[in-house]
Amino acid sequence: MNPISQHSDETLDSLCKPATSFGGSPWMISFLDTISLILTFFILVYSMAEIDAHKWEQIAQTMPSATHKKVSEQPGFARPKENLAAIQQSRAVDLDYLEILLQRRLEKLDAEGMVWLETFPDRLVLHLPADSFFELASADIPQNTRPLVASLAQSLRYIPNQIAVQGHADPDPIDSPLYPSNWELSLARAQSVAAIFAEAGYSGEIETQGFGDRDFALREENMLRDRRFNLARRVDIVIYSYLPEHDLSIFHP
Repeated sequence: MNPISQHSDETLDSLCKPATSFGGSPWMISFLDTISLILTFFILVYSMAEIDAHKWEQIAQTMPSATHKKVSEQPGFARPKENLAAIQQSRAVDLDYLEILLQRRLEKLDAEGMVWLETFPDRLVLHLPADSFFELASADIPQNTRPLVASLAQSLRYIPNQIAVQGHADPDPIDSPLYPSNWELSLARAQSVAAIFAEAGYSGEIETQGFGDRDFALREENMLRDRRFNLARRVDIVIYSYLPEHDLSIFHP
């Protein structure tokens, strides 16, 4: 046999023959590769499962110096909140879905008799009757109803939708040195509810508004007087279908 031909055949055989120099079976190579990939995958999943908001903030603060642009100004960038759910929210929550969640929350709190939920095409409204949540001619929320307001705030804590708190009153003149008119009282009550939201950990933007007895005139005139007055005295928590950058100057009764 030609030595050159014999050498070529031996070289080809050595290339085609699986390497077993590590002392194991050939199938172990593929097995070990597979195990390594699986471990790598789980390590990546674990590392992304929870975000350290403090470290994320430190990283975000170093980026403007490199890009000459604030990170918070970049479109679609959400500043880190307190957990991953808050960071991932870049769109307003669907109102139909939110309505189901709030209904279940009210049932769990056994608050359906004290708070009622009303739906509109562009917003959800949680009505808090003043007779249940405030003393007469006062903006102070009693201790027995403060936990309920705080629970509602916690339910909406990570909802990115624009939220407004609107106070309403009846047309009867008010006799109070703190509030010259029903408008001041309705605004103060809205601010009291917004303050509990902040205490409960809600960090989003809340628009507080007072409308006095403006809503009373919009009620049906043939409605029983007591019911008409009761409906007029309230504070509304309004959850809109859009994010906070929209204009809230339009009054929604």
